[in-house]
Amino acid sequence: MAEAAIDPELAAALDRLPESERSVEYYDFDQLDRTRAFEAAMSPGLSRSEAEARGVRIEDIPLNRDAVGPKRIRLYRTVVGAEPAPAARPALPALLWIHGGGMVSGAPEQDDAHMTAYVRALGIVIASVDYRLAPEHPHPAPVDDCFAAFGWLVDHAADLGVDPDRIAVGGSSAGGGLAAGLALMARDAGGPVPMFQLLVHPMLDDRTAHHSVPDVPDLGVWDRAMNVKAWDALLPGQRASASVSPYAAPARAVNLAGLPAAYLDVGSVDLFVAEDIDYAHRLEAAGVEVELRVHAGAYHGFDDIAPDAALSRSAELFRIDALRRAFGADD
Repeated sequence: MAEAAIDPELAAALDRLPESERSVEYYDFDQLDRTRAFEAAMSPGLSRSEAEARGVRIEDIPLNRDAVGPKRIRLYRTVVGAEPAPAARPALPALLWIHGGGMVSGAPEQDDAHMTAYVRALGIVIASVDYRLAPEHPHPAPVDDCFAAFGWLVDHAADLGVDPDRIAVGGSSAGGGLAAGLALMARDAGGPVPMFQLLVHPMLDDRTAHHSVPDVPDLGVWDRAMNVKAWDALLPGQRASASVSPYAAPARAVNLAGLPAAYLDVGSVDLFVAEDIDYAHRLEAAGVEVELRVHAGAYHGFDDIAPDAALSRSAELFRIDALRRAFGADD
């Protein structure tokens, strides 16, 4: 691993990762139900009592019972004592969060710890969307669900005590790609647009498997073969073709002007490093305010594999600070 220039703490965590949790073993595209169940068991989320002990209330709100559209919203809010009536409380900023999982797996629960940390640090409301997954629901279902969840959050802002003009969108990995796609959809639809994008090592380009990514070895976390299969699941028969929509693969977007300001981070040995750096530079060239941070020696999903590593802790703080500044709470 020395030649891959991996951070020592992250390398040690990777060495401790059982083979069953490496991407080649973990993601069985022939038995996705088994893979999803295994993933849910590995990241069960926080119990209500655990979250409340940290000062955060978690609530699940079902949205659709007919299997069309997002299944539910998982809300994270600060626990307060004697709550005043909603009209008497100042409206809070909010973050629509989108979980990762390669477009084929995952659930809001996997990010409970991160979302709890964000709420504790910022006092915001977070709504995490449980969107439909490929291959049962290929594009445009996942991004349509996320766009619908954004609309739900805007429409219910008053009920939730949220300022509809201060709603950011963010996500990790596939969720980061969906967040970027949502921002493009919102801009093009001419309706409410997120005020900010928090893009955490986002999955942006279906063509990555055909590109050379120097100095990024396959490490068994999210590798080229997994990436190809995931994009094939989302875009059956279309991956790497000229017909791919930028809402599915935001790196395909020709015009990035008019998008919300963005914070984008990625590891230097992440498969997505080249596409993420390129997207950040193109945002900047289009006049979009963007902050790019490349974490030296970090692989994909490092902050979940090694959450206590110094690099993981600092990455979380950088993201929280980016949201704090975006929401105008930097004083």
